[in-house]
Amino acid sequence: MSIETRILRGVLIFFAICGAAVALFYLTLPWTTLRYRLIIEAEANGQPLTGSGVIEVKYQKQPTGLVGTLYSSTIRGQSVWVDIPGEGPIFALTSSAKHSSDYASLLLIAFGGPKSAFVPDSLSQFWRLSQFSGRRELDVKYWPMFARFENLKDPASVEGIDPDELAVGSSPVTSARVRRIWIEITRDPVTTGIDQKLPALAVM
Repeated sequence: MSIETRILRGVLIFFAICGAAVALFYLTLPWTTLRYRLIIEAEANGQPLTGSGVIEVKYQKQPTGLVGTLYSSTIRGQSVWVDIPGEGPIFALTSSAKHSSDYASLLLIAFGGPKSAFVPDSLSQFWRLSQFSGRRELDVKYWPMFARFENLKDPASVEGIDPDELAVGSSPVTSARVRRIWIEITRDPVTTGIDQKLPALAVM
């Protein structure tokens, strides 16, 4: 075996050991996975309407001093929608710049209080997070942004819907009013099928 081959093999072994060490390090960090049902209760022209979907979120603590956040979150799921008769569906967006929230933080807010009051940054907090159960109403000030498409096949036809206007039924984009949003812990399968409801996703 030539010297070059030995050096190359040594380098590969070194990086393999480093990679395994890093993977083992992350595996030892606290983590938990939860599924919840996002339930939207709305009305339009006096008719009660409901939309719901199941989202899965994995939370994991991040190494102190190595990253800018105390925990990471990975979301598996899709936007939840409500069908408005004569108008089409309105979608609750998976992330919201308006309130700096997403489908991962909504669960923490609903069950643990405002984000500043509950952060999964320790083993005890992850244990508490894993014990979440039941159903909680999401405060209107943490509702996500909504959107509707004038043409469900055209991504450029999207129109944003302010959740504060939606809460009082004053949105110029839709006649609907959202009355409540619930977060309910569940073990049901993650909801799919939004690509059939919203063909614009294929273009996007």
